Amino acid sequence: MKIYIWRHGKAEKSSVSGKDEDRVLAPEGRNEVIDVADFCFGVKGLEKPAKIFSSPYLRARESAEMLQGFLACESGLEIVPDLKSGASFPAMVSALAARAKDLKAFAVVGHVPDLEGLAHGLLAGIPSTEIHLKTGGLVQIEIPRLAEPYQGRLLFSINPDNL
Repeated sequence: MKIYIWRHGKAEKSSVSGKDEDRVLAPEGRNEVIDVADFCFGVKGLEKPAKIFSSPYLRARESAEMLQGFLACESGLEIVPDLKSGASFPAMVSALAARAKDLKAFAVVGHVPDLEGLAHGLLAGIPSTEIHLKTGGLVQIEIPRLAEPYQGRLLFSINPDNL
């Protein structure tokens, strides 16, 4: 199973409502997400995810919707409350394992430090300086299954400023 762990694009500093979860993507953030997707799936020819799972926060949803529009994932996009900012590793893994058990490749769009924690956890907690997700950044991990013991392998890592 291949998992694409994708940080949302750069967001506006505040929202009209004043709530963090309502911050929208900045124009630069839109470009970050699409530039990384184009490089990974267009230039590098990586296998497309079959489905995208996203945090319910607006900036992550917008990023995921753009990715779905660009990649046309066959199983679509699903908003997952357990991927909201501040989500724990056990909550994220539990929510994803139930939803992705039959998928060979899927993407998760969310927030830092949660996603970096997810990546480290799937890599059996092995620290890696290669995992530092800037806005729009992506990590690809291959793992036999979403269950303990986690034995993932880092396949690819990129941030927009590396393009």
